[in-house]
Amino acid sequence: MQRYAGKNVLISGGGSGIGHAICLRLAAEGANIILIDKDLKGGQTVEQELKRQKTKVLFVQADITSEADVEKVHKEATLFFGTIDVLVNNAGAAFAENYAMTTLENWNQDIALNLTGHYMLTRLFLPDMEVQGKGAITNISSVNGAQSFGNPAYSAAKAGVISFTQTLAIEYGPKGIRANVVLPGTIETPVWQSRKNSRPEVFELVKGWYPVGRVGRPEDIAAAVAFLSADEASFINGASLNVDGGLTAGNFRMIKDITGE
Repeated sequence: MQRYAGKNVLISGGGSGIGHAICLRLAAEGANIILIDKDLKGGQTVEQELKRQKTKVLFVQADITSEADVEKVHKEATLFFGTIDVLVNNAGAAFAENYAMTTLENWNQDIALNLTGHYMLTRLFLPDMEVQGKGAITNISSVNGAQSFGNPAYSAAKAGVISFTQTLAIEYGPKGIRANVVLPGTIETPVWQSRKNSRPEVFELVKGWYPVGRVGRPEDIAAAVAFLSADEASFINGASLNVDGGLTAGNFRMIKDITGE
């Protein structure tokens, strides 16, 4: 399936985890890829991987919390590809596990990376999409943006991403630009490594909360992004898609405790 043949796609946080999987999935479907990541080694590794697969690819090292870096991304992407057809705002991380650990500094870090950075990238690429009269913006939020699962500053930022996406959908839908948001549940990525180091059994414990019996894989999110960003999803705009194995559908563990099943 070549749903992205000839399309230019920009993916933030493309150097690892979910972003890496999105790069591979969309490239496999014919996309030209611009990946950005502040991790030079990770970004270069993914860039070379895509080049070996004959994908037209550009890696730009950038920190999306830096306005100057974001402007550099826009300049280099424009020089290399002209315009982009799809923007995937994926980059993110959490800096404090609970409210007691939340300081003003890490609160601002969470908001800057998980919300403001997405705004800055979108702000620069939207005018190009307006000129084209078409485009798709797919934002990566989290189930944390809809319910409380810890990481309060991160969660507040991810809730903001949902609202931001709805605003884009309403204001730019009439201009041919769709905006949707994906809400992943627990996904086994490198950002969980510190937790695994301290508690190797963490995924075995967490999967008990998921009706499908496992935590997610980066490829699960990449598949959702590939659908929402494609032309076949042209009537989907402003949607929030939970990709969480049923976690937020109901209290699975409580039901099991009540019924004894």
